[in-house]
Amino acid sequence: MVHQQFMLVDVFTVAENLILGREDSTAGLLNMSQARQTVRELSERYGLDVDPDAVVEELPVGVQQRVEILKALANDAKYLILDEPTAVLTPQEIDQLMAAMRSLRDAGKAIVFITHKLREVQAIADKITVIRHGKVVGTAKADRLPVRPSGTHGGPCCPVDSGQGTGHAVSRAAPGVERCIRRQAERHAGRGRS
Repeated sequence: MVHQQFMLVDVFTVAENLILGREDSTAGLLNMSQARQTVRELSERYGLDVDPDAVVEELPVGVQQRVEILKALANDAKYLILDEPTAVLTPQEIDQLMAAMRSLRDAGKAIVFITHKLREVQAIADKITVIRHGKVVGTAKADRLPVRPSGTHGGPCCPVDSGQGTGHAVSRAAPGVERCIRRQAERHAGRGRS
């Protein structure tokens, strides 16, 4: 899981953060060259572009987030849960994250993208589940929602309320989206009965 608040040691390098908790040593010495190589290989494979020798506190927030993703990938994660990953990113960093997520998806990784930014969800998701006040409102394919996917950032294209729900893929969904998902679920249920 990649949390909103990063779980990194600021004064460590990227490679040191990668092996923290997974230390493999020979005669009491850490294999830092292997850790650096792992960072390079994973960075290249998934387009994450991270310097293994960079000190975390000197990195921009978007790169720190990539380090968190690399940590999960170094543990051979098949499923990634990203909790509000774009909340503190610049528009350029959001675009880079979306490209990395597509690369991960194309490599067979499953991603749960928790957010309330409808455009971002629609730009990356295959399927969207809306949860409001702890209850599933519905599930729909992303391309079936009444939102114009004109980009991955820059304000919603339909009004989003400020409810207290938490989301799996989408939270605090606009009432129009919620109605659309409910109608799709009802149509699907109706076909199943006939």
